[in-house]
Amino acid sequence: MTFHLAILTPDARYFDGEAEAAIVPGLKGVFGVLPRHAPTVAALGTGILQVNAKGALRFFIVDGGVAEVKRDSVAILTESVLEAQNSFEAEQKVQELRAGVRAMVR
Repeated sequence: MTFHLAILTPDARYFDGEAEAAIVPGLKGVFGVLPRHAPTVAALGTGILQVNAKGALRFFIVDGGVAEVKRDSVAILTESVLEAQNSFEAEQKVQELRAGVRAMVR
């Protein structure tokens, strides 16, 4: 069983297809999405969006935005997306992004 997942920025579609599961970096913590999830709208934080699609894991780094979850679809709307090859690279990119934000705040 799958759901339709779209990861969108104002400029591009980074993913548009079927997924079996997703782990989403919500503003107040990560949450999982499976097919037939209860409808939800959640603010996104900075973190790793992990997608299980066609039996393979894909990793996307998002920096804020909104997730709209419906029974059979999920839309991730964000200003920027970076894709990583594996979880280690994804974690490194998140740390770099957070360090850059902290440097700008000082």
